[in-house]
Amino acid sequence: MLYDRARHEALTATPWSDDAAAAGIARIAEDAACRFDPDALWPTHPMDEPKDADPYCMLYFGAAGVIYALRRLSAAGAPFTPRAFEPTVAALLERNLCNPTVEQPWGSPGTLPAAIHMFEWTGERRWSDLLTRGVTILWEQMQRVPEAGP
Repeated sequence: MLYDRARHEALTATPWSDDAAAAGIARIAEDAACRFDPDALWPTHPMDEPKDADPYCMLYFGAAGVIYALRRLSAAGAPFTPRAFEPTVAALLERNLCNPTVEQPWGSPGTLPAAIHMFEWTGERRWSDLLTRGVTILWEQMQRVPEAGP
C-alpha cells in the first residue's frame, strides 16, 4: 500500500513556505551527511529487505543515490556540511567491477556510467582506468549465443 495513514503526517492548513521547505531539506541533507560512514555507508531502514550484511550501494536505494542527491543539493546551494565522497565512490566502483549480476541497475554494467561521470566531473585518469578495466571484465564475462547471430 502506497499510503498508510499511520505512517504519514496529516495535511495542515499551514500555507506553503519556500523558506520552511529549504530549511527542511537542509536538515535532512545535514543529517544524511553526518550519518555517513566510509565503510558502513548509511544505516538501512529497519523495514528494508533483504537484510544483507553488506550495505546497500546502488543508485536506486543505496549509497550511490544518497551521494548523488547530496551532490545535487550541494550544487544547488543547500546549506549543509559537504563530505568528500570520492574515495568511497572509487572503492564502491572497484568492489563492483566483478559483480556477477550483469544488469545495468544492480551489477557491474552500472559501474561503467558511474566511472564515466566521475571522469567527466574530475578529469582524473583513475576513473578512465576503472572504466577500461570494467569494460574488459564485462567483455570477458559475455557469452556468445550462436542462435542470436554474429
